[in-house]
Amino acid sequence: MKFFIGAIALAVLASCGTESGTESTATEGAETEEVQEGHEGHDHGATDDAAQDQDKKNAKDDMNALDRLMGTYESKNKCKDCEEATRQITLSSDMTYNQVTKYANAKKADAVMSGNFKWIDKNEGTIIIDPDSKTPQRFKVDGKVMKNFDTANEFPVLTKVSDTMDLGHNKWLLKTLNGTAIDPSKEGSHAVLFFGDDQTARGNAGCNSFNGAYKNSEADGSIKIGTLAMTKKMCGNMGVEDEFVATLSKVNNYKIEGGKLHLYHNKEASAMVFEPLK
Repeated sequence: MKFFIGAIALAVLASCGTESGTESTATEGAETEEVQEGHEGHDHGATDDAAQDQDKKNAKDDMNALDRLMGTYESKNKCKDCEEATRQITLSSDMTYNQVTKYANAKKADAVMSGNFKWIDKNEGTIIIDPDSKTPQRFKVDGKVMKNFDTANEFPVLTKVSDTMDLGHNKWLLKTLNGTAIDPSKEGSHAVLFFGDDQTARGNAGCNSFNGAYKNSEADGSIKIGTLAMTKKMCGNMGVEDEFVATLSKVNNYKIEGGKLHLYHNKEASAMVFEPLK
């Protein structure tokens, strides 16, 4: 009898040990799975970070390539039997272009074209103008030179004559106002203008800070600056500021040439000339 009871007790203990071992093994398996999942999640995170870094690098490379490209290129026609003319092509940061052919014969109207361009190979500096048209133009832009793939073209090579038309690349310091040289070191004469990507013009007119909406077209160089909101300080010399604000409200054209920003009224003599603020 005692032997029978002992056998039963041993069987019960063995059963409990088996269940405990099974439970322990299942728990360890779950923990191992969690650890593996954690490692997988970490790997995904690292992959995402690397992808984001690559996207940022690609975007920066694209912007650098555009910076080198943007500007106005010019050439006189080279063929003997062609009517004498000068062609300008302006490439803008929004991947649009404007082409103007001006004829020596003043009675003949300028030929103007505009549209889009796209990269063929940004590393090689090759582009195609009006890619969807029947007569697309292909160019290689190398430094300050823009070469037409069609060497028989009337304008096979154009040379850069002005820098980027992107207003937002610099903060601009006023140097000339309606023909009068401005000395920024003098009181009330340190006037600064900046065009933001949010279509807001900001700056300081010499005494007071200002901001206001603006619209511009890189294709034709037009610009319109809206009513300015300004602080209301009084300074010792308000003459430059008053004239600055009055003139800025009238400008409707601009160009960047020789590293300087020129603002015009009806394309007359430069009303305002700025240099990059260093």
